[in-house]
Amino acid sequence: SGTVALGTSISAVNDAPVATGSATLAAVAEDVTAPAGSTVSSLFGTNFSDSADGVTGGSSAHSLKGVAIVGNTATAAQGKWQWSTDGSAWTDIATTGLSDSAAVYVGSATLVRFVPAANYNGTPGSLTVRLIESSDSAAPADGGTYDVSVNGGATSISSGTVALGTSISAVNDAP
Repeated sequence: SGTVALGTSISAVNDAPVATGSATLAAVAEDVTAPAGSTVSSLFGTNFSDSADGVTGGSSAHSLKGVAIVGNTATAAQGKWQWSTDGSAWTDIATTGLSDSAAVYVGSATLVRFVPAANYNGTPGSLTVRLIESSDSAAPADGGTYDVSVNGGATSISSGTVALGTSISAVNDAP
């Protein structure tokens, strides 16, 4: 007729960040050769959520550390996507060879831009990225190759992807 109290505890584990929606880089005019670009955090910050993660407490346990670029559908005829850590030295983002197992990492303070090819206007191919939270200790330096083929679950890498697009507005060319 006695009672026994039985207790248990559940230990928190990391939950991968959630990637939602798409992102847009501000449009640039045709023939612009040096657009300023925008930071990764300003481009993808609203696509990042880590509210399910209770490892360190609070409603958002981790912040956006950076992204892994897993795809680039822009063509040479459209122009090129680039990244830079200082706004003066720019590195082209490959249009081939990108994948989950061969992604290019860029941090949240890194700039991303699209430089249109001469006389191109319209909507170029987009970049596809996975979002990475600040708990990630394996990410390489900016521009490094990063294998993000294991993602979601208890990792620091989103299982979903976000597409980054832009547009190039036409300008009047002299006759």
